[in-house]
Amino acid sequence: MKKMRLTLSFAMLLGLLVSAAPSGAVVIGYAFNGTVSNSGVPGVSAGDTASGVFTYDTAVVDSDLGNNSLGRFLSGTTMSMTINGMTWSLGNGVGIVQDRTAPDVNPDTFFLGDNEITGPGAVSGVSTLGIQFVAPNTLFGSDSLPSISELLAMLGDGDDTATLALIGNEVLSVDIRSVRIVPEPGALALFGLGLAGIGFVRRRKTD
Repeated sequence: MKKMRLTLSFAMLLGLLVSAAPSGAVVIGYAFNGTVSNSGVPGVSAGDTASGVFTYDTAVVDSDLGNNSLGRFLSGTTMSMTINGMTWSLGNGVGIVQDRTAPDVNPDTFFLGDNEITGPGAVSGVSTLGIQFVAPNTLFGSDSLPSISELLAMLGDGDDTATLALIGNEVLSVDIRSVRIVPEPGALALFGLGLAGIGFVRRRKTD
């Protein structure tokens, strides 16, 4: 009887995990920190600290399938950046991946951003918020959206990376110093549910 209850508990937990798992969307989120290197934006000066978060959905399909070295992903990206208490954000941007074949020539790049942003001084359709990663040596194996390991590798060997923003026709440049993966709320919920299930099973064993 005890063994049957234990099996039932595992079955219930597995069912909950499967039903809670997202279908299709595979959103990867990153937090970043950096330093302003150039600014024409009021209230922001060179040397100020910038921080933010960006995400992209790896389930979005490449809209430029005829080009094997250039990937265009026209939705599924978000980004926000905060400097001196001011925050700029975009809700559904684009991603562009350039996969080169020759090292040190025309480097691999990954850009995400858009010109439909909100924030102090932002002008719809004119102000742009984006982040671009550049790898001097060939890194990507395809023009797909980068995996976690590929993106983090772009920061692992001193490659130049930068956030570039155009806020109300004023240039703002930020040198990115660090990027780290951040778990999605759904992933944290699944992790917590798994721990709760393990605790429940262990408690039943001691009864």
